Amino acid sequence: MTPHTLAVKFAVAVATLLLIAAPSQTHAVTVVEYFVTGNNSYFLTGKADEQKTLDALSNNFRRTGTEFDAFAAKAGPVGTQD
Repeated sequence: MTPHTLAVKFAVAVATLLLIAAPSQTHAVTVVEYFVTGNNSYFLTGKADEQKTLDALSNNFRRTGTEFDAFAAKAGPVGTQD
């Protein structure tokens, strides 16, 4: 199993746990995985506006086909920006 496959399986497992015990302060999102060609890395985002922006940058960010449903908090931790 490659490190990438292991990371995706872990992310899906965490998302599944969140789906089972989702607190009331959340909303459903679709998390999409991207391959970043510039530095050979992967990037996950559940923000629809960010996905739209990354899809427009098709030369640098490419969808891998991996996506899953999750819950996102309506507000981030204190001191962070959404």
